[in-house]
Amino acid sequence: MLLAPLRFNRTRGSSSVVKFVPAPYGGWNARDDLSDMSPEDAVTLDNFIPSESGVFLRDGKSEWATGLGGAIGALME
Repeated sequence: MLLAPLRFNRTRGSSSVVKFVPAPYGGWNARDDLSDMSPEDAVTLDNFIPSESGVFLRDGKSEWATGLGGAIGALME
């Protein structure tokens, strides 16, 4: 069975909307309710570091505790 490419449908509208959100320069807010937070606050900051001028991506990664030679039984903080 041969598959044919889909034809472009000009009558169909756009399926995505671009929304610009300001950088969360207020930092991470884990204290307030989501409805009470200001737009400058972040709900999560995974791999991001806030500063006064914006938000920066955390630098790469580094290997830690490698070559243990056995199976890992548990991971604890």
